[in-house]
Amino acid sequence: MHEVQLGRRGLEVVPDDVWGDARATALFLHGNRLRGLDARVGGLAALRVLDLSDNPALGSLPESIGGLAQLEFLYAARCGLSALPALGGLRALRYLQVGGNAIAALPASIAALDGLEELRLDGNPVALPPWLASLRGLRELHVRGCGLAALPEALASLPALRVVDLRENRLRALPAWLERAPALIKIDARWNPLAASPPADWIARLRARGCVVYT
Repeated sequence: MHEVQLGRRGLEVVPDDVWGDARATALFLHGNRLRGLDARVGGLAALRVLDLSDNPALGSLPESIGGLAQLEFLYAARCGLSALPALGGLRALRYLQVGGNAIAALPASIAALDGLEELRLDGNPVALPPWLASLRGLRELHVRGCGLAALPEALASLPALRVVDLRENRLRALPAWLERAPALIKIDARWNPLAASPPADWIARLRARGCVVYT
């Protein structure tokens, strides 16, 4: 792996020579003061890891980022984002971290990412769309502090889903259909205004198959 390490350098602009590095497989730009990301990032065809986290003035991601066909890990937490570009071209993507932004809606193009294993949306005022059912490889969903009052029943049809982090939302109850998700090993619903604890027999059935439930 050919890594370009430019994290925590106080950068406001990415140096031009980075965009000409066709060998780059990992680009670390976290913890800078970037005020935008050059569209030339889409030309780094070998890129597998892109870390933009903790650039609060970044504001947006260029559309060209959706052309990084080899990208497996995208970190863009706490970047001042209010929206995401179309990401359907990221067919190798396994991990998407966009927590701590102001994203209210996910682009429907994410439904094409059937290899996505972990989706981290913590701290965004985002609604979960029913097309999440298309993410057949999703193993972990993290939506802590998203203001959610309800969950889409589509989650129950995800065959690989193992972990659901629902902490600090506005849920009044855990839906009974959650137990239909066949691979669940952890549901964390602490710090929600649950009107009552889930039924004991519901919890017992989940525990019998190795799933822990935190309320």
